[in-house]
Amino acid sequence: MHRRTIVRPWLGQRIRIVGAVALGSTIAWLTVDAPAHAQQQPRDTPVAVACEMPRRIAPENAASPDAATSSSAGTPTTITAVVGTPSPTSTDAVEVEAVARSLAACLSDGNNPLVARLATGSYLGQIFGGGPSLAEDEFLALVEDLPAIRTEIRSISDIQVQTDTASADVVSIVGHQLLHARWNFVRDASPRDDETPWRIDAEVPATVVPPSDAATIGVAMEEYEFGLDEDAAVGPNVVLAGRNGGNEDHEMLVLRLSDDITSADILRAAGPGLPESVEFIGQVTVPADDRADLVLVDLDPDVYTIICLLPDANGTPHLAQGMTVEFEVQ
Repeated sequence: MHRRTIVRPWLGQRIRIVGAVALGSTIAWLTVDAPAHAQQQPRDTPVAVACEMPRRIAPENAASPDAATSSSAGTPTTITAVVGTPSPTSTDAVEVEAVARSLAACLSDGNNPLVARLATGSYLGQIFGGGPSLAEDEFLALVEDLPAIRTEIRSISDIQVQTDTASADVVSIVGHQLLHARWNFVRDASPRDDETPWRIDAEVPATVVPPSDAATIGVAMEEYEFGLDEDAAVGPNVVLAGRNGGNEDHEMLVLRLSDDITSADILRAAGPGLPESVEFIGQVTVPADDRADLVLVDLDPDVYTIICLLPDANGTPHLAQGMTVEFEVQ
């Protein structure tokens, strides 16, 4: 499960969590009476997405994403099913996509108040680290001092809408980590003014398919060290294939450190955030005696650091016991 842990975003598995990015798609729209598997109608003119609350749109404007929010060039969106009684219109699918893309833009911008409005308390609890539902004010207090992490949607497909629920298949990037999940949405019974009633309610992780040209580095881990089968790989896409032979859970937290920072500075950092000159790249937790892959994309040629900040039974981070290693992307 990929889990976005707000208190320490790199201690859970997504991510999430979460500056500005260009998001987009070529849109395929449904007509009101479309069959379950609709004919795709690509849109040729891309426009930019902003962090904003999508508007409720009239059915006659359903063919234009500008009516809700905008999107830029990217992998085509597909809307393959619209079901329910009474039947939702194509505007629902348009608004669902608009909410997803606006959420990604707001996470990238660090606009937490709007993130809270675009999501339910259940989702806010999930991105806090798989915890219970959070009220808006609780969420905002918890994330006040946390840094934003670039969040980009690569594709949205198979948008399915029922009367009060919807879902979509979403491929996204957080930092440089490729993620795949089924996003679930619910309809807010009392939306403000003319805003869309759709809110993201949960994410269900799915299998991540690495780019076909991705290089692979095997990462072995135990108490308390990493071992690499290769210390360099040809980028820009790299899969870290993790194998945990230890008796404790470990993580592969990948960071890019500036020349004046060492992994020891991570331990000395005050508060929940990383030092300013440290870039979050990606993270996955590997349970004891198990395997997990971390798929990284669009990496620049550079040296990257893998650390484990999970604590031992005494609360000491594994990094403090020497659990760190570097690899190079060429």
